[in-house]
Amino acid sequence: MTKKDNDTISGGSLNNDKLNDNSSNKDSIDAMIQLCSVHHNAEEELDVIIVGSDENIEDESENRIDVVTEGLIRRRDGRIEIEYFETELTGMNGACTCISFDEQNPELVTMIRTGSVATALVFEEGKRHVCAYNTEEAAFEICVNTSRVDNRMTERGGEILLDYCIEFRGASTEHTFIQIKAAPTEVV
Repeated sequence: MTKKDNDTISGGSLNNDKLNDNSSNKDSIDAMIQLCSVHHNAEEELDVIIVGSDENIEDESENRIDVVTEGLIRRRDGRIEIEYFETELTGMNGACTCISFDEQNPELVTMIRTGSVATALVFEEGKRHVCAYNTEEAAFEICVNTSRVDNRMTERGGEILLDYCIEFRGASTEHTFIQIKAAPTEVV
């Protein structure tokens, strides 16, 4: 994992109103990225192995991607952040993903991706959030309708389960189940 010592962030908690104002999707993504970017003033930072499973459960066919990659977990200002680079398997090679949550509110999880794909997604059980999705071809809004968040992640590792539907222009387009496990590299 490459460290960028000069990067900083402002703020400390997610303000979902940034995604619901009249600003462009790019502005929304930029605002969300400021909340979760490589930052090295962390209270504790740990190299981890990330094991991720992403399964589209909309159709009957087996459409599951399993990925193992290196990453970091950090604890900073009461937030846990898991950061890793996407691989070719996910179709987002080189994109940096940061999953974060406030330790006092672990059922509200954000996922920020930067690079080849720029997204700012919010997962909260039983809630529907308007989120930003930006590709090289277009920027648009999607809705993330989360049916389950099971967050057992700490600054030492753990697991996050996310079960959600992506909606585009009011139509449910994809039902996804993501499982992310992280363990310190010295344990693996």
